Amino acid sequence: MTVRQSGSMRRRGTRRSFIPDISGTIALEFVYVLPVLVFVWLAGTEVTRAISVDNKIGQAAFSAGQLASHSSVLTNEEIENIFNVVEGAVHPYPVEETNLILTAISVDGNGQAQVRWSRARGRKDAYAKGADVAALVDRELLRPNTQIIMSEAFYPFRPAVGYVITGTVEIDERSFHARQDGSAIQLCAGRQMPRICE
Repeated sequence: MTVRQSGSMRRRGTRRSFIPDISGTIALEFVYVLPVLVFVWLAGTEVTRAISVDNKIGQAAFSAGQLASHSSVLTNEEIENIFNVVEGAVHPYPVEETNLILTAISVDGNGQAQVRWSRARGRKDAYAKGADVAALVDRELLRPNTQIIMSEAFYPFRPAVGYVITGTVEIDERSFHARQDGSAIQLCAGRQMPRICE
């Protein structure tokens, strides 16, 4: 017995033979695209983490200056308490790597800025009394016969993978504050009288 294919069946089969098999092409494209996707994901993760650290360090610097500028008299113990509180802003990143510096800058009648007192926590040193720090302060802030509180925070950022950001990057932020009346903030040994102040 002979089976004959109808013309429409024959044509359908012929059309199917012209449709290319693309399953291998998709696999090949995936092999090319996968490394790019992984790189973009890792780069995005590193950059996002760096931005997060920068925001936290900026908040730490701002908070330290804000807290210090609310009082006309500070003690060394109160500055240590400010450092303790501010370090909480850096969480969940390692607190022990955070460096903080609080500095009172006196501006004389000629607009010259010099350190009145400075305290630090971490691997960076405080500024020496009388040091010229005018280069660190925006000229618009140097109003004659006032005092500025400069608070600084530093953090050594180390990327987890190191594809986009390599090595250790020092993230630092600086914030400036003053009392509303422009009066000086004294740093004293204690609050008991007579006070011994800087």
